[in-house]
Amino acid sequence: MLSQERRRIAALYQYPDGFLNVGWFAGYLRRKAGDGRHFQIQQTNLDNHNLDLVLRKYDEIPPQFHDLKPLRAICNLTGKIIGEDPVTKEPIRTVVATAVGFDVATVLDMPIDSAFDKIPVAGAPTTNFEDHGVKLFSGRDDKLSDSSNMVRLAGIIAATRFRAPNPEKGIRARCEILLRQKEDESQLIPVRYYGRLASAVYERVMRGAACEIVGRLLADVKRTGEPIDPETGIEPVRKIHFIECTTAPGVTTKNEIKVTPEWMVKMRQELQDSQRQRAEARARRIEQQKAALLAGGGSKQSPVAEVSDAEAQALFDTL
Repeated sequence: MLSQERRRIAALYQYPDGFLNVGWFAGYLRRKAGDGRHFQIQQTNLDNHNLDLVLRKYDEIPPQFHDLKPLRAICNLTGKIIGEDPVTKEPIRTVVATAVGFDVATVLDMPIDSAFDKIPVAGAPTTNFEDHGVKLFSGRDDKLSDSSNMVRLAGIIAATRFRAPNPEKGIRARCEILLRQKEDESQLIPVRYYGRLASAVYERVMRGAACEIVGRLLADVKRTGEPIDPETGIEPVRKIHFIECTTAPGVTTKNEIKVTPEWMVKMRQELQDSQRQRAEARARRIEQQKAALLAGGGSKQSPVAEVSDAEAQALFDTL
């Protein structure tokens, strides 16, 4: 676990594998039964949307942080495959946040009391903090503080996907990029953009580009289709964590990406080879079409009696 002294040196925890990778999450600690390495941070009264965090091996949560205690966790993030989509057959990816340090949360970090008044859907578990004797912080602004949930990442775009909007079903446009920081592609980090920004990002970014991401960690909660537990009244769900961004990817410098690993060099070389092959194929198609047009120029059935090389090239330049 990071000491206060080591926490002042960003390079010691913000650049695992040489790429900018850090998240700060503040809320109420929720301990989970089990091996003691898994816990949650609660930022609303909706339990299904708690942020799932994990400790590194041999680390422990400091004893002063008990259940429902306000705290702020410093984390590194990575991606993980947890299944396969039954329709698209693509991997289902989630974000794993690993805590490397803890701070006492301040009033500038904590979500305010209005965040704990959300109305749950049927079968969703909730926590009434007043029943636990917890005094929620009252603030003027309903917006979650940036220091309550902030993620900063830099890496290479490994893939992009776009989901078209469906207003009738209340589905917004979504662009998902998979950010790569490691050689192991099973650890790609899913980053999402919604609405108009989704279309703009999808049209602009491309595989192999380096970018910086500033966003927040959220939980996508879906029903599993299993029946509600008759004893607890809780409906089973599947939770996927992802990074949501409301601003476009930023340009990186040596301050965000400090290394050039072999897999990055190989990936960029493959992209350059692919681009060269596409350019060569396009040039061949143009030459074939030009030859076909010139060959047809002498035909009696052709409305063009003669076509010079310059005229043919000018014509193809307009295609």
